[in-house]
Amino acid sequence: MLQTFLCFPMVISSLLVPRITRVRFWKSSLEHYHRINSERYRNEWIAPHGISYRVRDDPEPQHVQFPVDATGPTQPLKKSGDGYWLWFHPSLVPVALALRDSHLHWYTQDTGSLVPSPEHGLHFGVNDLGLINIYGKDVARLPNWLQLIFASHAVRPNGRVSAELLASQVHTRPAETLAPEVMLSLAVEDLNEAATTAWGQPVIRLTDTITALMKGCHRFRVQQQTDLYVLAKDVTRVVLESMDLDLLLKHGPPLKKGENRPGTRTALQRALATQIGADPARDLMAPLAGVYDLRLNDAHHAQDKLESGLRLLGIQSTWPLVRQGEHLLGQTAITLREAACIIRAWPPSQPLMPQPLSTEA
Repeated sequence: MLQTFLCFPMVISSLLVPRITRVRFWKSSLEHYHRINSERYRNEWIAPHGISYRVRDDPEPQHVQFPVDATGPTQPLKKSGDGYWLWFHPSLVPVALALRDSHLHWYTQDTGSLVPSPEHGLHFGVNDLGLINIYGKDVARLPNWLQLIFASHAVRPNGRVSAELLASQVHTRPAETLAPEVMLSLAVEDLNEAATTAWGQPVIRLTDTITALMKGCHRFRVQQQTDLYVLAKDVTRVVLESMDLDLLLKHGPPLKKGENRPGTRTALQRALATQIGADPARDLMAPLAGVYDLRLNDAHHAQDKLESGLRLLGIQSTWPLVRQGEHLLGQTAITLREAACIIRAWPPSQPLMPQPLSTEA
């Protein structure tokens, strides 16, 4: 772009009258850059699809197959009609709990709520064979992607429907029982409360790691025999390895000269023996000894420890694996609750009496 400039030198006279003496012209070439922005708005109607699962909440076509009886073929689930229950392998629970924002909640000893996603919760029950029962219409309301997960763990009906689930869903009289998973958490709180009242401080140190580990202790983790040893290891970490050894030794009999410091289980047994006797204390702590023996099998197999652990816990090897894990948690919780009752009745410490002054010279 060409621009022309004029230069007018001015000469000022005494009369202040301007006059032009000389005119000079020159040309210069300058380049200018321009940026032009524009937007174009367009309104266009998009025809809706015939089916809208998310926006309009249309029902999804049922194409996932489930076994609904012991002899017939698999078929899609029905949301209406007569009521029916489905059977699932216990492996369903760990898989469902691996999903994001999932959790497990217990109602009674054998019933609870399995929440695989925040929008869906399923009331389930555990039957005598350790299988999971869920009302079929509840599963039919799940989205197809969840039904595919559940169908991969579905089994043909085997055994009766969970008695406690029927009591809740059919007879509307829920059982007045507690799940061992809930009992364990309550027993730890009860033991700490009793120790704080009697001894001035809790006996189990509950850190965030231990609390999270305790929430993960449930019967459905036992899918094979070795899983029972892993569960026993986690229970040992929650209960025995989290106890305050110095506090237990303080309220037990003094150690003999040269005697090694015992473990937390033995220290708790020694402390309880001062109130109820050695033999009752040993019988009371037998389940915890069994848990520790099973815990050793997680590191290296020891047949004698395995047999003693099952015997001390009262577990039969012929039981379903889920029932074995349930019994392990229940016996641990009962032991802690009984120990809490003994500590709660602990006599107050007597102040030391002043010794009389000696009259000898």
